[in-house]
Amino acid sequence: MSKGVSNGVGNHEGEEEAVGGMYAMPRPYELPADVQLPKSMYAVAPINKTPSSSEAASVSNSTHDVLGGRCISRGTLTKNSKSSGAQSDDAMNSLERKQLKIIEQLKSLQNVITNIHQKSFSKSETIVGSSHEVAPACSEGKQLLTKENIDVVIHANPNEAPFSLMFFANLFEQHYENAVVSIKSHIHSSYKGTVNMDALSVFNQEKDGANFRFTVIWKNVDTCTLIITPIESTYIIGEANMARFLSRLLPTTNASLNYDCLNWERLVRVDSLLDVAHEENVVSLVEKELKNTNNNFLTGQPTIADLVIYSSVASKVVASKGEKNAPASVKNWFKQLEIAFGFYNSMN
Repeated sequence: MSKGVSNGVGNHEGEEEAVGGMYAMPRPYELPADVQLPKSMYAVAPINKTPSSSEAASVSNSTHDVLGGRCISRGTLTKNSKSSGAQSDDAMNSLERKQLKIIEQLKSLQNVITNIHQKSFSKSETIVGSSHEVAPACSEGKQLLTKENIDVVIHANPNEAPFSLMFFANLFEQHYENAVVSIKSHIHSSYKGTVNMDALSVFNQEKDGANFRFTVIWKNVDTCTLIITPIESTYIIGEANMARFLSRLLPTTNASLNYDCLNWERLVRVDSLLDVAHEENVVSLVEKELKNTNNNFLTGQPTIADLVIYSSVASKVVASKGEKNAPASVKNWFKQLEIAFGFYNSMN
């Protein structure tokens, strides 16, 4: 064995002598002492700049030697600068045409959406002073009900009964010639409190052949919930939102009661009143609002705000049995609503 091997792995003194031994091999190839590398291996003429005559002359004969081979010179590309510029113009024109086509498609889509919106909401706006009045197309007399049968379930607390439903029941029959409204109520098995069935007897008016069916289930819930499609779990939470939904089922013969037909000024007032409909001091709020409007209704004309706040006040009256203690203006407001819509409660 060679001397380098006998000295072990850590013996560096014998490495030069151990050429051809176990741990030393000669190089299979030799590297050149100096390798000249080009500054740019793939030179390309700029497409956004035409080279000057001096630049073209300086690169016309420039080549690079790369390991015995020759790379493409930038000078050879300057000859095709005009053709490359034409190709660039074609590419830009093609891109512009694509963009214009997309813009036309967007305009067409916008026209389709506008037409759908106009068909869904056929309203005409007329300017009155500085506010915009929405004037829906109204027809005289009763209309035929063309909608499918309405069959919904309402979960409500008997201490906060949705009396506004009674007004809508009468409104449907007043405005639709073929409308038949049926209302029935049940006490859920989970409810352990007492129910004043005398005060809530108005929620039991079942009729045959009804195309408006409302089923009220008395439960221990915080706020009433209207269930449109139980399978899809489509719920409308709160009596104010329930009133908005039911008002949209009304024809536009009475624009003040259809929520979608309100002008912007009255819409803001109605929404603000609906927000406070179930406050504890709602009776004093009604008295203040009636004094401000100097009218029999909260906004000058009967709206769903009157119906929902009536329901809130009536529920508190049922719970406290204190109708006689209500202010005179509130009592008069009660009677005006009942006369206007033909609903008389049993709280007297």
